[in-house]
Amino acid sequence: KRGLSPDLPLVCKTGTGLFTLPGGGIDLRRTNGFFMGIYDRRIPVFVMVCEATGAGAAADWGISLLLEQTNE
Repeated sequence: KRGLSPDLPLVCKTGTGLFTLPGGGIDLRRTNGFFMGIYDRRIPVFVMVCEATGAGAAADWGISLLLEQTNE
């Protein structure tokens, strides 16, 4: 989905969680996005983006961090 090479040694998972309002309610229009990735079984990264609409922003940040560390 992100235009990465299929040979890239990256294992990752994305997810979303409920967005909780400061008063304790839930806003169903917003979510918190998560990305967990491991590059080459040695470089882990975890990213959480609050008030997102899905996990896309977290995935973009996480992948860019991993690629920056590995010079891909």
